[in-house]
Amino acid sequence: MRYLRSLIFCGLLSVVALPVYGEILDSCDGKIGALLIDNKMYYEINIQPEFVFGQLKMGLDLPLRWNDEDGIRKEDWDGKEDIATIFRYIQWAEKNAEPLYLRVGNIDKATLGNGFIVSDYANMSREDTKKEKNTLTPHKRTLGSIIDLNLNGGGIETMVNDIVSPRLYGLRCFVKPLTTMPVMQNTAIGFSYVTDTKAGTNTELKKDLTVYGMDFSVPVFKEYVTLYGDYADIKDAGNGMGYGIKGGFGNIESFRTDWGLGCREDDDNFIYGLFDSSYEVVKPMPRATTTTQNRVTCGNINLNILKAIALGFYYEDAKNSNPSLISQLTVDKNVFHTITKQRIGVNAFYNQKDMKESRKNITLTTEVNYGLSDNIDMVYSVKKYYDGEGKFFKTSSMATKVRF
Repeated sequence: MRYLRSLIFCGLLSVVALPVYGEILDSCDGKIGALLIDNKMYYEINIQPEFVFGQLKMGLDLPLRWNDEDGIRKEDWDGKEDIATIFRYIQWAEKNAEPLYLRVGNIDKATLGNGFIVSDYANMSREDTKKEKNTLTPHKRTLGSIIDLNLNGGGIETMVNDIVSPRLYGLRCFVKPLTTMPVMQNTAIGFSYVTDTKAGTNTELKKDLTVYGMDFSVPVFKEYVTLYGDYADIKDAGNGMGYGIKGGFGNIESFRTDWGLGCREDDDNFIYGLFDSSYEVVKPMPRATTTTQNRVTCGNINLNILKAIALGFYYEDAKNSNPSLISQLTVDKNVFHTITKQRIGVNAFYNQKDMKESRKNITLTTEVNYGLSDNIDMVYSVKKYYDGEGKFFKTSSMATKVRF
């Protein structure tokens, strides 16, 4: 019970502190609604304050969930590890903006290097119930970590899925050998190592899932044009290499475009961007080593208009396998408000690894915010997944979000 009291105390303290520490408390949102957990419906009250101390940011998550059958959900606060999950995240600076970048808590988009091995990884929990059915657990936070050090002569990028019970580790070390050349001073050569020590129960590999890799990037004309290349090898499975050109132009405050074109030569059992946003759910399955080579052509484009509409596509097609598609759409609530005088925000993400398999390796997440008043939104979110075997996972929630 003392843990529950701690949660309630932190929540009340955050709300009370709003007028006192207005310059520190960046925002304070709250949710009132319902959440589906393990096929049970729970009522939910959740306060989510965010604090800013210069470069330091911190977000808290203070939930209270219950239903008529079980009462208060004790699993959310019956152990010391649950107190740690009060911290939604603690972050220092922004990635690539300062020499030191650090984030502890929920990880939404972790990328190492060019993203050939780790690309937008998310540490969402996935657990097995007593009924031997896989379920998503978005209510159960995993305290991951990202630590990047970017100095003039080189640096490191690190990631861990869970600092309490670590299982997945990622490390990239890189050097900048041309720092004395004005145009190419940001040229980088990197070496990566990523391993999941408990992937054996979810893949055909017997023990761990380990990937080695190396990469380079050469800015040709500032941020507008960059040449890049990658090589990676999945231990006891396949390898792949890629190269191409990428760039971007514009100002995110008005109009920004980022793009890329590339080619890859992969073994049939090599998985590009293996550790991605859906890895913890679908658990891709590299097979034993084969000699079949696959040539892949890929491209991406991302558009950002007035920080109001963001649209992105990534597409790839291979000679010996089916095409895949990743797309994302974000529409700010003020866009609809300008047209209809009603605030409606949309955030949608779609990832289909095989476009000819309608119910395998698919990730779909959607969130819709509907403004009820200036400070109150109705929020509906749903996440659907099909893994490589066609097993279906789903979680959904509806809540009233309040901004204090």
